Amino acid sequence: MSCLDVSDSDDWLVTGGGDSCLSLYHLRSQQRTTIMPTPGHPQVVKFFEDKIYSAGDEPNVYSWSLSGKLVSRLTSASSRSIFSLDLSPARRLLTLAGDGAELDAFTSYNIRSTPFTS
Repeated sequence: MSCLDVSDSDDWLVTGGGDSCLSLYHLRSQQRTTIMPTPGHPQVVKFFEDKIYSAGDEPNVYSWSLSGKLVSRLTSASSRSIFSLDLSPARRLLTLAGDGAELDAFTSYNIRSTPFTS
């Protein structure tokens, strides 16, 4: 296991790792409810609103429904592997950091804006 997050409601736990999947657990029942296969190994996962966002050892960020359905995929233009992601509800901004020299920023969680250099 390389990443995990707990929902704001404390009802859900999502984990990811070397088995190239995300696992969603309902904490009150202590049961795994959903397995979401991923193309690469997840390195970061976050709950946000009613979705799960994940990224890893490939240039893509995925958003998933709590039922495990893939909702969207965004591709980083500056990193082959993503280590960190953050979502800002006030600005509807998704930012990514990885092995590249630039940060990616997506407005409205799906439109790439200008990259930032470090």
